[in-house]
Amino acid sequence: MATTTPPRRAALERILLPLAVAALLVGLWLLAVRLTHSKIFPAPLAVLRGVHELWRKGLLLRYAGASLLRVAAGYSLAVLVGVPLGLGMGVWRALGVMLDPLVQALRAISPIAWIPIAIVLFGVRDQATVFLIFLAAVFPVVLSAQSAARAVPLVYLRAGRNLGLNRAQLVLRVLLPATLPELLSGLRIALGV
Repeated sequence: MATTTPPRRAALERILLPLAVAALLVGLWLLAVRLTHSKIFPAPLAVLRGVHELWRKGLLLRYAGASLLRVAAGYSLAVLVGVPLGLGMGVWRALGVMLDPLVQALRAISPIAWIPIAIVLFGVRDQATVFLIFLAAVFPVVLSAQSAARAVPLVYLRAGRNLGLNRAQLVLRVLLPATLPELLSGLRIALGV
């Protein structure tokens, strides 16, 4: 017979266990800095002082906003490119056969490995960061959209055609609603990446 944890104890565990792990990691971080006498890697207190200094100067929110803007731009571009491309690759087999090897080869390259190319193409500017975020997010989006489109039963598409839907209507009224659950899951994964 399985025993259940009382609700209050479960709530405490959900709070205290992650805090204990975080405290352990911060302690290991501090220990590593002290044992190595690192001048490059800062101690946790130095990081907090730096964050406080940025806050005091009024720069913390500006820097955080700029970072979020770059993430939003790169992710949005990945969605705008990846969803139509993935849906197209999933619906039209010829497009999938043509582009799948290229997508698979490029997705295997770490976004960090693209940094020199990004610097050559865009210099050390925001566009390089947006490009790298785009590359990190676009492949999970393409693959989830492709998989979702391939999972749509063919009878749905045939029924839409029989009802007189043109290609654009078929995509908007049949394909997108049918793929939405798997597509949203892929978008969430891409945002995490």
